[in-house]
Amino acid sequence: MRMLLLAAVCVVASACGAGEPPTISQLSLPQQAVTLGQQANGALQVSDPDGLGGMRLRLTFSGPATTATDVAVQGASDAITEAQVPFVFGLLGSAPVGTYTLEVVAIDGDDNTSNALSGTVEATN
Repeated sequence: MRMLLLAAVCVVASACGAGEPPTISQLSLPQQAVTLGQQANGALQVSDPDGLGGMRLRLTFSGPATTATDVAVQGASDAITEAQVPFVFGLLGSAPVGTYTLEVVAIDGDDNTSNALSGTVEATN
């Protein structure tokens, strides 16, 4: 009986899944040049039919150097399924100057990952 009960719980859990992944669109990077050590603004549209609770953005820079960081989406809740999300980014003063590709993905509270969007920024002194 114990084995039968465990098997039934596993089937129910796998059939429910962890929800749908988020989708992102409309990446905006208004500042094409970013001074090292300074902050710049960006924004994108995020939607998730399961709600935005626990949502974070992963910002990955690649170019003369590579770095990635996760940023929590403030004020997100499962009651909100779509929002324009502003974010702030920058490169440390010790980063090399040059052209960087910024790739952004959204990761929801169930660790589902969205499509990726990217843009180019020029890091200057």
